[in-house]
Amino acid sequence: MRNKRREDVASSITEDLHMEILVRLPVKSLIRFQCVCKRWRGLIRSSSFVTAHIRQHSHTHLITDDRSCFDQVELCYSLFRCERFEQSLELKPPFHPQLDYNSRLDYFKIYGSKNGLVCLAGNVMDSSSPIYIWNPSVRKFRILPQPRFDHYCVDCFPKHVDIPLLFGFHPELNDYKVIRMMLPGSIKMEVYTLSTNSWKIIQVIPPWLNTMKFSTRSEFWNGMAYWLATKDSMVRVVSFDTNNEEFEELAVPITILSDDWDAYIEVYKESICLLHVKVELDNDVGCDCIDFWVLQERCFKKLHTVYFPQVYHVIWGFSVDNELLLEDYSSDGELAFYNLESKQVQKIRISSYLSVHTYIESLVLFDM
Repeated sequence: MRNKRREDVASSITEDLHMEILVRLPVKSLIRFQCVCKRWRGLIRSSSFVTAHIRQHSHTHLITDDRSCFDQVELCYSLFRCERFEQSLELKPPFHPQLDYNSRLDYFKIYGSKNGLVCLAGNVMDSSSPIYIWNPSVRKFRILPQPRFDHYCVDCFPKHVDIPLLFGFHPELNDYKVIRMMLPGSIKMEVYTLSTNSWKIIQVIPPWLNTMKFSTRSEFWNGMAYWLATKDSMVRVVSFDTNNEEFEELAVPITILSDDWDAYIEVYKESICLLHVKVELDNDVGCDCIDFWVLQERCFKKLHTVYFPQVYHVIWGFSVDNELLLEDYSSDGELAFYNLESKQVQKIRISSYLSVHTYIESLVLFDM
């Protein structure tokens, strides 16, 4: 009788109203509400609902990997609600990679966070290094298959060096990509696609790409991968189109030198931007500045210069509201959001982290 009453209540509400109500709920509630009726279960598991729920951005967090777990056998991550920046959940992944816990350089690193999925891999990688795509909200994960290069081995890499690894979402394909470069020496590249659970080797690598020295500062946006690199004592941006598998070298402003690594590449207001932090040592005002350069028609054009308090020197990216996430060197690495329009700083009492990323709750991988 009780189940029939639930069915009657659910059926009396239109499909559009169902969607309007449910897409605003957190994932934990949605998982429970599947039990209300078959209709709700089908709706919540549909791809259109998963997409609509992501677009709401109703439940956003910061996800950090916990520096205090260095001496522990378990991986530790924390979620902080973006409304009050209180720790909402301590996360322990359902997988246990083999790491050398005697080495403080051997740890698992967050390589990206998009639409509720987090890409994790070791800071020190070799031929057997696992890569995971994990959704903490639904407690589902996928271990990526081993790479296809037979010569992808420990000897191919310098010890204790970050390997360029990119993770992102391709909106045209409604799919997720992982891009991995094999360095140093002659560059090799392969692209993983979540929907097919497979790697594809990029066959054509232009010779000029091997003249670049790549950094780990990179971004993936709208099916395009971007890396900061150096060439001829100048900083460059290298782009890779995952659709046609073509590379392009983009010149950056001449004010950024190759030994000046206060440059970042980020997504700001749905555009690729180059950010250059300039430290003003003889500044009576007590402010540093960031030059914003936006990518337009295959070159970077200056957008504006933003001044911010001098204690913030490290950029961690942007929030979903386009606020700049900065690290405060004056208070043991605590974080702060800086609103570029109001010039207001909102301090966040989060410290003891290795990296920090924006995280949005989602149902991606739930029906895996």
